[in-house]
Amino acid sequence: MSLPSGSKRSAIAIALALCSGAGLLFAQEQSATTISHQVRDVFERAARAVVKIHGVDEHSEICGTGFFVDPTGTLYTAYTVGGEAGHFTVEFDGKKYPARQLLADIRSGTAMLKVDQTTPALAIGKSDELQVATPVVSIGYPLDLPKTPNFGMIAGFDRNVWAGIFPPSTYA
Repeated sequence: MSLPSGSKRSAIAIALALCSGAGLLFAQEQSATTISHQVRDVFERAARAVVKIHGVDEHSEICGTGFFVDPTGTLYTAYTVGGEAGHFTVEFDGKKYPARQLLADIRSGTAMLKVDQTTPALAIGKSDELQVATPVVSIGYPLDLPKTPNFGMIAGFDRNVWAGIFPPSTYA
């Protein structure tokens, strides 16, 4: 039994759509694989400078993530980790080191700690060059689990807030 001519065209259109959909799916798989390799590469290069931080605040023990910004042991972390706590310990290279607070700024949500060790470091970039949809990789200890990478994109930010706290001239 033969299909009517309109049905033949529909069948051909559906077949082409399925074939192009398969090609699109293959391209998406290749994209996902490429992104996965890039995230893994960033993780392998940067993970040594990312550390686990332990401290004690007025309520309980805390645990969070930070990263070294210079080879003399200076590190950045979130204010919620290093802002109002004390008795800091920083874990890296399989050892624990005592740390002290250098700075805590609730407005920017950041704190700086220091260990008296030679350390790996991550370079600080120029945030004024970032744009919405710029891909980013974060590395940390979520919920005190092992160090893991995470991939995403910048959804937006308020440059006016950051401009007063960290002027562009302070970035490397």
